[in-house]
Amino acid sequence: MHECSIHSVSQKYSLFTNSTEPSQYIEASRQNTLMLVVSKTVVDDKSEWLQAFWCDECQETTWDQVHKDYDSIYKVLVASPK
Repeated sequence: MHECSIHSVSQKYSLFTNSTEPSQYIEASRQNTLMLVVSKTVVDDKSEWLQAFWCDECQETTWDQVHKDYDSIYKVLVASPK
């Protein structure tokens, strides 16, 4: 990601998991996540989502994966096509 100013042009699209693999961003405890996954429940990771942003300098829209960590620091990465 470059250092241009970006603006949101979409709503936030939640990311979900049905895996017990630990995520450094997931807010639920590992035990709670494991119990939900065992019961075939999908867990909404509220600290991670997809969102489209417009870049004024590049004149283009990109879909990015946004992570909000526990210190309310946002990390934005270009979303994987998967």
